Amino acid sequence: MKLSVLKNQSAVACPCSVRFDDTYDVIVCGLGTAGSVAAALLAEKGYRVLGLEAFNCVGGTASAGGIEIHYFGLPGGRGHALAAEADRKAAELPMPLAEGRRITLENMLLERGVDISYDSAATGVYMEGLRVCGVRAITKDGVRAYGCRMLFDCTAEGHVARMAGCRGYFGRTADGLAQPFTAVVAMTFGGNVGYINLDAGRTDPRDAAAFSADIIRARATERPEYGWSQRVLRHMPLPGVREGWRLAAAEMLSAEELFAGKVTAEPGYYSYSDIDKHGEDVAFESELRGDWKVGANVGAWNFSQPVPWKVILPEQVDGLAVVCRAVGVDREMASSVRMLPDMYKLAEVAAEATDIALSGEISLREVPYARLSARLTASGCLDPAHNRGVWIDGKSDCDRKPLQPRRVEWICDPEALEKPLSTLCPGLAIWSARRMGESCHAALRRLLAAEDENTRKHAAFALASAGSRESIPQLRDMVVQRDAVMLRDCRKYNQHRGPMAIYHLGRLADAGSVELLGEILTSPAEAEREIYAPCDRYPAVRGFRVLYFHFMSQSVAALVRIGNAHAGLRPRIAEIFRTAFADGTYVTRLTNRPPHSAEGGYAANLRRIADAAAGEWERNREFAF
Repeated sequence: MKLSVLKNQSAVACPCSVRFDDTYDVIVCGLGTAGSVAAALLAEKGYRVLGLEAFNCVGGTASAGGIEIHYFGLPGGRGHALAAEADRKAAELPMPLAEGRRITLENMLLERGVDISYDSAATGVYMEGLRVCGVRAITKDGVRAYGCRMLFDCTAEGHVARMAGCRGYFGRTADGLAQPFTAVVAMTFGGNVGYINLDAGRTDPRDAAAFSADIIRARATERPEYGWSQRVLRHMPLPGVREGWRLAAAEMLSAEELFAGKVTAEPGYYSYSDIDKHGEDVAFESELRGDWKVGANVGAWNFSQPVPWKVILPEQVDGLAVVCRAVGVDREMASSVRMLPDMYKLAEVAAEATDIALSGEISLREVPYARLSARLTASGCLDPAHNRGVWIDGKSDCDRKPLQPRRVEWICDPEALEKPLSTLCPGLAIWSARRMGESCHAALRRLLAAEDENTRKHAAFALASAGSRESIPQLRDMVVQRDAVMLRDCRKYNQHRGPMAIYHLGRLADAGSVELLGEILTSPAEAEREIYAPCDRYPAVRGFRVLYFHFMSQSVAALVRIGNAHAGLRPRIAEIFRTAFADGTYVTRLTNRPPHSAEGGYAANLRRIADAAAGEWERNREFAF
């Protein structure tokens, strides 16, 4: 036997002999949104279950985090029913729902016989070869060793899986950063208690010391412009971390494959959400997300996705299931598959698969899908009706008016693209053109000469999305104009035409745009343009010039793409970057927020992205033959 622990964020295993203090059928590390439901479901089936929880309450984000609802996801299944029953009882208590969940979820576990150990966390994993057989944990009673037949990692950050040596991913490709986290505050609103959450900066929740420092800094610089000092009841003890470590699973959920129509043959349930991306620096996200959110302006459209049940399974390690937002999904899907209903269903998938495995004395990866899917279908967890496709959904539109949800049907006839392109909601036509590719080029080429301004400009976006360079002159012209018209396809995250044009120029690696984009970054007069002045949509009280940042960040990203494609232009682009960012004054033109805030981080990161690209180009030049 060996004990595997984390040392400097890497798994280190040493031979050991151990006598377990107690042995359970299943140990659940983390009794948060998924862990509490998973423990209850397993205990219902008669298994002896231990729950190790680092906090002093169960429920995680849904209780100690102050997040009472997630706006999407679909109901259904036994796990969701358990959580709904706990919510019903919590609503009857004389306290906010999130606070009441602490009581009702704990009662749910105790009534089913779950052993709960608060103030406890796993510090090591006992393994026989590649099979997990127990955990070492620090508890309020000291260090304990517990054996188990199955271990659930419900820690949100895949802490246990990383200790066991499981491979995984963190952050985006451009800079390794994750989405901003949120610092939730309980406040009074007209005599009622509610919760406020705002992006509080980026952090790495795998690093306990850095994470603690980031939380302290976020609390120390709460926004005074909201008058919080008069109404704050308390800071919620659990920050809202939107993105962390992600497992390399036996089967992954990939946005690239989903959008290409390649879906799993073995779904555990269907998720439903938008790609819920926080952070203004979308310019540095993946190409797929950029095409979706910026290139077509459909970033807040919803879609369903079949979630493979094997996203909970590590590639090689047995006896372990990852049952939290750290499951095997790519970064795009990670921001969708994290809603409360998703976690309830994930818990049910894991509990049913574990029951089949333990009762049949087989490994999780040997569970017959036919048996598992039959159970999930019977409970309503796996419901084909939840495969809803793409929707424009939500309570209100971008003007805060009631939104009537409607399903999206992609356009397949190139001649039908003109009508939506003539409106301020051209996203359907732009993404449809991307799907059609070369077959729509001729129709869109004719629209570039249309009298109607919207039609001309939006046809340029669609043609670029479809892979043609013929719209480059129109795209450049929108940048010259600093076109600040905001499109209106989405309930939030709507893009402006100027930054959209810059994005497409970058995607097309247009060498002729270098000086035009360089002017945006280096001209002292750029910041004084009227379009960047505060307005109702982007008030000065936020301390961040959002539209100016979008022009700048998209310019940086586009120039990096152009430089990557044209080696001869790299020295000039590197010179532009030095001029723009060398003295750091660009930061103060963008924001007065502190460096560790979300806004301060966005601004500072422009220089880091530019420096990294220029440095890579220089290294490639040095080693060229």
